[in-house]
Amino acid sequence: MKNILLLLAVTALASCSTISTETITSTDVPQRVQLAPATFSDLPSWPLSDEQATGAGRALGASCEKILAKDAQKSLTGGWAGTYADWKPLCQRFVMTSARSGASMQKFFEENFTPHLATNNGDADGLFTGYFVPTLKASLNKTGDFIYPIYTKPTDLISVDLGLFKDEWAGKKLAGQLQKDRLVPYPDRAAIDTHGLTEARVIAYTNDPVGLFFLHIQGSGAVELPDGTRMGVGYDGQNGHSYTAIGKVLMERGELEKGNVTMQSLKEWLATHQDQAASVMHENKSYVFFRRLEGDGVIGAEGTVLTPHHSLAVDKNLMPYGIPLWVDIEHPDKSGNRIQNLMVTQDTGGAIKGAVRGDYFWGSGEEAAHFAGLMQSRGRYWVLLPKAIAR
Repeated sequence: MKNILLLLAVTALASCSTISTETITSTDVPQRVQLAPATFSDLPSWPLSDEQATGAGRALGASCEKILAKDAQKSLTGGWAGTYADWKPLCQRFVMTSARSGASMQKFFEENFTPHLATNNGDADGLFTGYFVPTLKASLNKTGDFIYPIYTKPTDLISVDLGLFKDEWAGKKLAGQLQKDRLVPYPDRAAIDTHGLTEARVIAYTNDPVGLFFLHIQGSGAVELPDGTRMGVGYDGQNGHSYTAIGKVLMERGELEKGNVTMQSLKEWLATHQDQAASVMHENKSYVFFRRLEGDGVIGAEGTVLTPHHSLAVDKNLMPYGIPLWVDIEHPDKSGNRIQNLMVTQDTGGAIKGAVRGDYFWGSGEEAAHFAGLMQSRGRYWVLLPKAIAR
């Protein structure tokens, strides 16, 4: 135990949650959320259309159910969004309201919320990437080419909340395993791929190691069995190692050029360099474990079913879950179009770091995969806060 406490005293590693999107951004400068009061007329393309209101209403309703179950006196992450007591009355009214038209949503928000432009140390522009629900061919049995396991969370994986030991470590977690009386790092990706895991069950085996790697990056997805049966898999833990973007690794090696790092270019490089693919993927020591999902839909880190085009993954250490945002983002099709919509903070990821940083949930299918893979867009968002705590 003495060795464990010593390790905790000198180590503070960030946790990895549901998703990790490939990114090569730097976070050397300390990040903090700053809010500048605005008006609804400042929001590009406000208000919502009826179609937008339907999806946004579904997303916000799901988050409100979570908020209503929280301790009213507890503050939301960061402290700047007030306490759950500030949000519960609005959520109660919202979930009890059946109307979800653009006009009714406009009235509800304009009567109850005040928009604030979010900035990082005064800079309102940030990076927005995208993610989607990947589907892998798989078998319940190890057979033929189906030899790559999708693991459940191992029984010997220990997760430690460092915030229980020191206040300044709040939000930090450490993962490892016990060896005698010492907590040591859990095996990394290379070790797990090479030696396997005896303390984890296998949900299914896939024949696509690169697809499995990107399933780890996305954090959730689906598998399709030989008889056509589909099964959802969702994030259920991580081995505690820091996430490394292989796009950055390949850039540093001169294999990819800056501005050409997308999911598509990464997959193409791995497919055409099969002799190096495994070693490059092993540069990302982070390894994700999954659980089988019941029913349709993908569960985000907030514990809610994600809504395509209305769920946003954010830095959970800076931005609370369940917060409505109005976003204005470059569309990844580079046509000059913009994504201007109401989204809700419902997910996070190991690579999502920063005060103005988002990962846009595109849903499932070929179009979702296409745009999620391309998305490296600049954008901004306005946080919608209850008028009772408006700055």
